[in-house]
Order: sequence, then C-alpha cells, then structure tokens
Amino acid sequence: MTKPRNRRSRILCLGLLVQLTPALRTGMCRMVVDFQRKHRLLPRKRHLPLRERQQEYGLVYIVYIRFALRAEGVDASRAVFWKARKNKWTTWEVFESAALMEYHVAKQFGVANKIFGLAHSRFPDEVDFVVRSDVLDISE
Repeated sequence: MTKPRNRRSRILCLGLLVQLTPALRTGMCRMVVDFQRKHRLLPRKRHLPLRERQQEYGLVYIVYIRFALRAEGVDASRAVFWKARKNKWTTWEVFESAALMEYHVAKQFGVANKIFGLAHSRFPDEVDFVVRSDVLDISE
C-alpha cells in the first residue's frame, strides 16, 4: 500500500472519507487505525507490568480488609482475608497487613504467627517479605 506523497493527497483522502456514509466512514477509519497500529505508526497503549498490577490488586484487598474490620469487626475482616488468600493474584503485602491487623487490633498473636507462616510457605522467594517479617518477629 502506498502512502500519500504530499499533504494535498492526504487532504484529498480525508475529503473522501467525509463524503462517505457514516457507517462506511467508521469502518474505513477502523481499517486505517488498525493498519497504523499494525505497522506501528500509532503508539501502543502503555501496559503496566504484571508485578505492578499485582501490587495494585493487593492494595485493593488490603483496603477491603480494613473496611470490613472497621465496619463489621474482626470476623468480617477474617472472612475477606480468607477469600483473598484463596486467590492466586494475592501478594505478600496482603498477608503482612492481615497479620499486623490481627496483632495490633485483635491482639491475637498466635493467629498473626500462623498468617506469617502461611505467607512464608507461599512466598519463599520474596526477599522483601522475608526481610520485613524477620524484622517484625511477632511473639507472645
């Protein structure tokens, strides 16, 4: 497919698009945009890396757990955490925040240690988590 050589031929092409019916014009515009995307003439949408998406997803669960704790109490926040830990996209930050909420709010040291143990078994390769959980070392 040849490109228009100068500005005048581009304007002529756009003039033809204006005279077409709206449905045909929409279809032609889609074809042009698809062609431009295929040949990288238009910038692609910026996609966040998977790790950033996972962190955002984990943050949503953390806020949801906090809301359940404030609105309905410890049992509701535990139920939300139970759903979160079953999900494969949950990050270690969710486990850490749930353990710290159990420690500080519910004063359940054993439950907090169990949550940290679950997180250690699920995220053994996360260096940040291992360092932070060793520094926090919750004990009765």
